[in-house]
Amino acid sequence: MASRMTAKVLVERLRASLVKPGDDMPGGMFMTEVALGSRRIDGLYCGFFGSRGRYLRGYEVKVARSDWLAELDQPAKAETWEQNVHEWWIVAPDTSIVRPEELPHGWGLIVPDPNPRTKTRMNVVVKAARHEDRNPSWEATHAIIQKADSERMRAISERVRALQDEHRGSIDAEVERRLSYDNSTAEHWKRRAEATDALLAEVTEILGIRVVDGEYAWGSSAVSVKELRESFGRYLIAGKQVDAALQHKLMQIRAVRDAATAAEKAIKAAGVSR
Repeated sequence: MASRMTAKVLVERLRASLVKPGDDMPGGMFMTEVALGSRRIDGLYCGFFGSRGRYLRGYEVKVARSDWLAELDQPAKAETWEQNVHEWWIVAPDTSIVRPEELPHGWGLIVPDPNPRTKTRMNVVVKAARHEDRNPSWEATHAIIQKADSERMRAISERVRALQDEHRGSIDAEVERRLSYDNSTAEHWKRRAEATDALLAEVTEILGIRVVDGEYAWGSSAVSVKELRESFGRYLIAGKQVDAALQHKLMQIRAVRDAATAAEKAIKAAGVSR
């Protein structure tokens, strides 16, 4: 039911009815909890433009019948702010909390529109009197400026936090992407290392001797990489020398064979039998 509406919800609904959410040029500013001495007003609207009214409107929120009755018992409590604004309004969930006939002279009453689809509309039950001749005192002006500056800094801080959260999300996503890439790269090199170890083990098995890093390997069961490289170098040189010698011998054999073939042809041509 409307009477169960909390003060916070009612204030935010009032704000939405006065300042359209997301509007860069709302025409006015709505502030809450503005302190003037020991008195604090629930809501204060300051109009910026003549077309929308350059007026100060004060709002007191009452969500409990007992709270409203206490207000009626001490009407002077409202004078601190009521005398510094052009209009003074009571905001209640419905007329069961604040009855129109109970309002002090000149006070207005607004309640939320009962239609659940109109979440920003407020209905005027009693129109507040407008006091054109009133001007806020220096103390009230100072309180308004101070609150406006606090609201501005709060909005900036919220925007900064929102941007930080947004960028933090992007950074976290990039870190996650890079970690995923690094993990896949590490896995790749891990597989390469495992394959290299397996290959080295196979070479060791073929050679029948253990291959160790460094220049020298002690003992007859191990050979260093350097020694292995040098031994293969000597083997390759010896192999080339053997190949060269074999080629030379083959050339000699071919020469003898060719000479024998030529001699045999000459004998046949001369008609001499073997």
